[in-house]
Amino acid sequence: MADQIYQELTYETRDDGVVLITLNRPRALNAFNLQLFAEFAQAIDRVRTTDDARCLVITGAGRAFCSGADVSDRPGTPRPTEADAQEFTIHERISGKGVVYGSADPQGYIKALARLWKPVIAAVNGAAVGAGMGLALNCDLRLASDKAVFGEAYIRRATFASGGDCWYLPRVVGLPRALELLLTGDIIDAAEAYRIGLVNHVYPHDELMPKALELAHRLARGPWSTRLFKQMTYYFMDMDLDRALELTRMGSIISHASQDALEGRRAFREKREPVFKGK
Repeated sequence: MADQIYQELTYETRDDGVVLITLNRPRALNAFNLQLFAEFAQAIDRVRTTDDARCLVITGAGRAFCSGADVSDRPGTPRPTEADAQEFTIHERISGKGVVYGSADPQGYIKALARLWKPVIAAVNGAAVGAGMGLALNCDLRLASDKAVFGEAYIRRATFASGGDCWYLPRVVGLPRALELLLTGDIIDAAEAYRIGLVNHVYPHDELMPKALELAHRLARGPWSTRLFKQMTYYFMDMDLDRALELTRMGSIISHASQDALEGRRAFREKREPVFKGK
């Protein structure tokens, strides 16, 4: 059932605890405006804090996934001067002293996704460019329509990607291909995106959403340790082996104590499929 409390997206709860969020600005090719930035972050936090929500699918209405940021939505937004740019340092951003222009934090949804240990699937139904590319990268799995295209368009406008692209992209496709996409701004089709490992699967356009929801229902029916696998895998990306092994041992102890682990052992003895509750 779709929730009507949002203006720029739809929030729909499906069976098995699957949540479908659809960016709903088709006339603007689902470009992010300030309202959508704010609503999207709120919707993701809602998934995080809803116990029955166990897997999230994100897609776009109409013929695009997300075409970037809607700069026309910010007529009164102050722009940084050249002096501001010279004084703005990486240290200021890391220390939290950097200025966020506008009334909504464009990075809010990225921070919300980073706090979400439930699986997130991007069903990329069309153009995923600029901020749309960043959104796709912030998801755990990316499924693409054969009509989808991808691109880092920032370099073409002499701007910089603020959506975590420079962090995620090298980890997804490797450093050389990431730099090629970032430095050229080239647009690639779904077949090339699959070839370089940017997307997990490519489907005929009409099959994309059924396939995405099929995978989401499968993941949502999984055990509590699904979240642990996601959490630990991201943690381990920036961790040495000794520390990772220590956390692995702790994770194993915790997972074995879960209700789902008990159900898994019982189902194995009884030679049947387990019915997990995500607990």
